[in-house]
Amino acid sequence: MKKYNNMKKVFIILFLTAVIFLIFSIVKQNYYIMGFTTSISLCSLICLISYKIKEKNKDKYEAMINEFEDERLIFIENSAKSMTLNLSIYILAIGCFITGLMEYKEISIFLSIPMTVILVLYLGSYLYYKKKY
Repeated sequence: MKKYNNMKKVFIILFLTAVIFLIFSIVKQNYYIMGFTTSISLCSLICLISYKIKEKNKDKYEAMINEFEDERLIFIENSAKSMTLNLSIYILAIGCFITGLMEYKEISIFLSIPMTVILVLYLGSYLYYKKKY
């Protein structure tokens, strides 16, 4: 539970920082920063609420953690992550191809950037785990 208390502190700091930047963006009327900080503050607030719920139900939460450490469930989770990665790459590649054929260059470039980042991250993590194991 100590690890979760440290994460709770991180999310509190993240939430307060995002709220400060949100107030700054409202004053300066910068809508890009406003949207970004709003999403960060909402995500950190949701995480804080979930940690508060976990603190109230420590016994249930610890039983749930023991249940999720089952090898079968870990295998299912890893398989689902792998399928999600594959599908997202295919969807982005098809989107890049179709928008490129339709001569929407900006949209095609916009779709190719996350696809490239995902592929580079996958290659890096693959090489890391290949070297580690």
